[in-house]
Amino acid sequence: MISSNLKNSSVSVDELGLHGRPRRALDVRGIQTIGQLASMSEKRLRSWENFGRKSLRELMVALEEFEETHPPTPEPDKKEAQEVQKRGYRYVITITVTRIAT
Repeated sequence: MISSNLKNSSVSVDELGLHGRPRRALDVRGIQTIGQLASMSEKRLRSWENFGRKSLRELMVALEEFEETHPPTPEPDKKEAQEVQKRGYRYVITITVTRIAT
């Protein structure tokens, strides 16, 4: 199953590093972002002509690897957002620290 964390991603599908049929299938259907791709069901992907089990498997592995290396950005705290709006700040800086396994 495609993760719902990716559905709002505006990152290009080029970042997935797909080759051959899976890449051509996305090009033919005009799918340009990971968000567009993630909003599709596996059933719909399997219904594409010349897109079989191997292509689906390559695509799913690429999406899983992408998600592991690009964790979702946390939603801003509503209370904090209201405070920022109340004070009239123009910019909000959010710092996210991610631990990388070595």
